[in-house]
This record gives sequence, structure tokens and C-alpha cells, in this order.
Amino acid sequence: SNKLPGSITSKQKMFISDTYTFELEEKDQGQILVTHMGIQGRICSRDWDDKDASVLCRGKGFQKGLAYQHSEGNVMRERRGPYWLGGFNCTGKEASLNDCPRLNRTNLDNCTAYDIAAVLCYNDSGKSRQKLKNCIS
Repeated sequence: SNKLPGSITSKQKMFISDTYTFELEEKDQGQILVTHMGIQGRICSRDWDDKDASVLCRGKGFQKGLAYQHSEGNVMRERRGPYWLGGFNCTGKEASLNDCPRLNRTNLDNCTAYDIAAVLCYNDSGKSRQKLKNCIS
């Protein structure tokens, strides 16, 4: 074969381009920072809910997650990068946000600096859930 050492096959390119990594601004909360093809962006908060947040938080070692919408002035938009994903529809059982049905970049043109998906992750079976909701609402 004419393949050069270290070159990437088209199958590998497809895998790389379809993969997203998810980090949080802080250890257990904040905006979700999404890296795709080496570029950091974010998630549009359209349809972002507690099931989606819980999938992300479990992947980070927490039991549950609460979803919320973070807003920034338009000044911040350039710094935060593009909206890579949105419209998540997780069942709550998925191992990763990569496994959930969702919308990709081409369907997110009307997301603004006021539509940033964020999360609060926690380990609690119930009692402090309302307390947590009060903190972020």
C-alpha cells in the first residue's frame, strides 16, 4: 500500500470528526466545554434537561446532574467558540453524551450567547435536590 507512516485513513478521519469530548468549567459545575476537531465550543441549551445533565455528570464520576441555562453578553461569544451540539434527547441511561440523539452544528444557527447549556453535578439521592434547584434558578 502507498499509505505513509502516521497518515490517517478515511475511516479514522470519520471517527475523529464524529467524536466530541466534554469538560466542565469547574470540577462539578458550569458551562459544558465541547472539543471537536481540536476546536473548543459549547452546547446550545435548546432541549437541555436533567436527563442530559445526568448522563454527562455520571461520565464525570457523579450520580446525578441538574441542567440549567447560562447566559453571557454577546461580547463573550467569540471567546467561547461555536455551538457544536444541541437538542439533546438522552433517556438518562446512556454512557456518554456521544450516545444520545442530538442536533449538530448545522441545525443550531439561532442559538445566541443567552443559550449556553450548563450543569451542576452532585452525589445525592434526593433531599438536597430542591436546595440545589433553588441555588441555580
